[in-house]
Amino acid sequence: MSMKHIAGLSVIVLLAILHCVAGLSLEPRLPGGRCKCFKQTYQFIKPNKLTRVEFFPPGRSCPQLECLVTLKNGDIVCVNPKAGWLQRLIAYLKEKNGGKRGVSVANSTSI
Repeated sequence: MSMKHIAGLSVIVLLAILHCVAGLSLEPRLPGGRCKCFKQTYQFIKPNKLTRVEFFPPGRSCPQLECLVTLKNGDIVCVNPKAGWLQRLIAYLKEKNGGKRGVSVANSTSI
């Protein structure tokens, strides 16, 4: 084995040990292991322009609740989950659904 291979293998073994012993999370360093939204809006979006509403709960890769809204034109908008209009829309959909499954706010859930 060359010196480069030994050094590379040593780094991998060290990272594996740190991950197991110290609980080091490598997730944020991997692609897709970050928050999806850099900016969020409170701006009202007409419900007839929406095709999908997704919620992503806080986790190791992102400490905040995120709401991604997909519009009929294909655009994706990050909406602040505390936006009043969004809260009213969720309440309306839950009421309309009559408590049946399909409208929930958990792990990457669509409404």
